[in-house]
Amino acid sequence: MILNADAKISNTPSMKGAFQPSGDAFWDKCLHGDRHWFHWFLWIQWFRAWHRSPPTPHRSHSTPLSPTLATASLRSVLTDSEPFLTRTYAGTVKEITIDGQNMTMGDVVAVARQGAKAVISPSVHAQIQESVDFKESKKHTSIYGVTTGFGGSADTRTSDTEALQLSLLEHQLCGFLPQSGDYDAMLLAAMPIPIVRGAMAVRVNSCVRGHSGVRLSVLQSIIDMLNAGLVPCIPLRGTISASGDLSPLSYIAGAICGHPDVRVFDTANNVVLSAPEALKKYGLPTVKLASKEGLGLVNGTAVSAAAGALAQYDAECLAMLAQANTALSVEALQGHVGSFAEFIHAIRPHAGQKQVAANMRAMLDGSSLAVHKEEEVALADDAGVLRQDRYALRTSAQWIGPQLELLALSRRQIETELNSTTDNPLIDVEGKTFHHGGNFQAMSVTSAMDSDRIVLQNLGRLAFAQVTELINCEMNRGLPSNLAGSEPSTNYHCKGLDIHSGAYCAELGFLANPVSSHVLSTEMHNQSVNSMAFVSARKTMEACEVLGLLLSTQLYCALQAIDLRAMDVSFRSHAAELLKTSLAAHFPELSEPELEALNKLCAQSLGKRLDATPSMDSGPRFADAARSLVGPIVEFLAARGKDFTPVSGFAAAFGKDAAALYGKMRDAAVAESGKDMSEVLGKTGTIYDAVRNELGVKARRGDVAEGRSGSTVGTSISRIVEAVRDGRLMTAVEAMLE
Repeated sequence: MILNADAKISNTPSMKGAFQPSGDAFWDKCLHGDRHWFHWFLWIQWFRAWHRSPPTPHRSHSTPLSPTLATASLRSVLTDSEPFLTRTYAGTVKEITIDGQNMTMGDVVAVARQGAKAVISPSVHAQIQESVDFKESKKHTSIYGVTTGFGGSADTRTSDTEALQLSLLEHQLCGFLPQSGDYDAMLLAAMPIPIVRGAMAVRVNSCVRGHSGVRLSVLQSIIDMLNAGLVPCIPLRGTISASGDLSPLSYIAGAICGHPDVRVFDTANNVVLSAPEALKKYGLPTVKLASKEGLGLVNGTAVSAAAGALAQYDAECLAMLAQANTALSVEALQGHVGSFAEFIHAIRPHAGQKQVAANMRAMLDGSSLAVHKEEEVALADDAGVLRQDRYALRTSAQWIGPQLELLALSRRQIETELNSTTDNPLIDVEGKTFHHGGNFQAMSVTSAMDSDRIVLQNLGRLAFAQVTELINCEMNRGLPSNLAGSEPSTNYHCKGLDIHSGAYCAELGFLANPVSSHVLSTEMHNQSVNSMAFVSARKTMEACEVLGLLLSTQLYCALQAIDLRAMDVSFRSHAAELLKTSLAAHFPELSEPELEALNKLCAQSLGKRLDATPSMDSGPRFADAARSLVGPIVEFLAARGKDFTPVSGFAAAFGKDAAALYGKMRDAAVAESGKDMSEVLGKTGTIYDAVRNELGVKARRGDVAEGRSGSTVGTSISRIVEAVRDGRLMTAVEAMLE
């Protein structure tokens, strides 16, 4: 950076006020945007908080993002005539309508995480009954799962259709669950409550389409249980997601049937009850399954689809945060807005790339830290200066853009699955026939989830590169080593975060491996290929958790860098004035034009020297910088026959004064962290204010400088992580991307 006595911080108002979404609102431009008992006790408390489901006010499960304030996501229309991405869901929804046609990812999130109620639309009652009537008219013929055995045993026959349904549940209720009946122990081993809640809603949504032959009263029993906050305890592992999620869904069917050995979470009271106890306590009927109804309930992809919808939502939110972090990194590193120039992206018009570039331009509009205009510079003045930004900033639109396109495709696959009939056989009332097919093969969900993990890894790799550039003083254009808020020799502030970021990024790389390549033939080789969709969705949730940690770490570092950069810009402006005053005091014989020329020469040399020495403590650094001016000054004065004997006095005085000024301004900047930054930042000021003031995560000066041990860096990071997970920070990100 070259010192400039005329450098000013622009007076651009920041975006104020949090984005307040409403439940049914639709907006354009989304993305435009876990030896001793004490340790065991702590683990239980953490896990309990992590797994709690609505209506109790605890974190829902192991995925990182819970939309208590806002949700935003993508819809791909993939046409040239319509917007590439549209915000389609936002806010806290209290009730969703199930009609078999219009379930969105947001509906699943609302039911699963926010405790929204579900209602079956009256418009589907007739088609449900028609499918039941047709099934009953054919129950004396040979129909798979109605009068035949299951899977590779479909060569058996029976006329006892009700007993057949019970036998289906019997052989599928076979997973591991703790036998103690303790609520916390069950939470540790069972499928996360929000996934089960989502699956209950999704399964009903599939069956109301009128292709499954399940009575309305049976489906209503699932909805009544869901709305009462009763959630079946389901083993986490054991489904291959083809023929659907047989075993997990069998626990839902067993619960409404009052199976005495099926247990249920009573989430309102934090207890585990047997299914009969739960039904009696809440006055719910005990279901007796008719022909095909057991198969109609358990043979489907609802568990995979629900988990996929939750993972998809999290991935989309993280993609938004990745863009916000990139904009902050551009500002902190004094990057060039020109990297996102409309011309560049118009001539390589990938929809996602164009979207991200537009988002960057919008978020950086009004920023005084980012470089908005390329200035022509003489070769002599440009020597040793990096001519353009490094790839992590300059190609971020080209990197993030394709990830948005993949997320949009995954979104379409997931929402199609939510509104599909996925059991077998299928009832075609109009065609008066049963169809034996394979809609239970959840490969579309697997495809979406395997793809999403690659997206998450790519976003993580970019974030890691940007974090490295922010922390490394050889790359960050003059910011202190490790983003120290005091003297670098006793402050290694972000070094641990640099290491953590590498760990997170490496783990994301491992998690990016596909699940679909690990399929085995099962069930008498009848299920010779199977999707493993639920496993893929679980791994995507895990990847979302890891990326959330990485992006929260990046956000913390970027904001520290922002405060230090704003201070540095202001300091260099003041230092330029100090330089001019000091030169005039030590070389009074110079004329005004000569003084101006010497000041310009020294300012250029001083700026370059400061950029090269940010790892030094301020005293030695500015003494070194002042000494670096001796040569140019002597040369300048000698060429004009001027006396240069005062130069040593100048260097000593200026170095001391500059170091004092820098220390004072640095301490003030850290102490005033969270002040109004509307004159410094673009729309990124929204998230700066949210972290600094709403979360109370301020810039860090350091324990040595403070003379005491305060809250750890990890505590600050944890506050950010929690705000990402519960949705508070996503409100600020949405406001930036409007």
